[in-house]
Amino acid sequence: MRIILETERLILRMPHHSDAEQLFQLNSNPNVMRFIGDGSIMTRKESDAYLENAIAISQVDRGYWFAESKDTGEFVGWYVLKKLDETTMDEIGYRLMEDYWGKGLATEGIIQIVEYAKTKLVLKELVAVVLADNTASKNVLRKIGMQYIEDAEYYNSVVEFYQINL
Repeated sequence: MRIILETERLILRMPHHSDAEQLFQLNSNPNVMRFIGDGSIMTRKESDAYLENAIAISQVDRGYWFAESKDTGEFVGWYVLKKLDETTMDEIGYRLMEDYWGKGLATEGIIQIVEYAKTKLVLKELVAVVLADNTASKNVLRKIGMQYIEDAEYYNSVVEFYQINL
């Protein structure tokens, strides 16, 4: 059975096919996607393929956690713990609906993922990558104790590479 995580305001659960419409809304929002890769929004077909991949890689102890608001049950976005693009390093990340930006939910959810990685999986380090102009996400990474290491290329983009020792 897939691990379900909770924070004060969120339930983090396994992705389901029923998430397709909400995920498409997230992936087709230009304000959200400007900080992802080349900034292109996803078509419905691309978003559905992304969901299939999220479901496929969400194993027993790693993968995607789709976030719902405890108060409303609304889709907030997703958090992930997976292997960084073509490496053996464990990467954390997230993508939130624009309506949930600036409310501390990115930090709240990612703290839970880091705690899970540290206590349940006993990982020794985590990494994250972010586009240089994504100031809000860089602030989240710094808040949780991640350190900028270097500029690097992952996911066909030049990104800032961050790391935390657990």
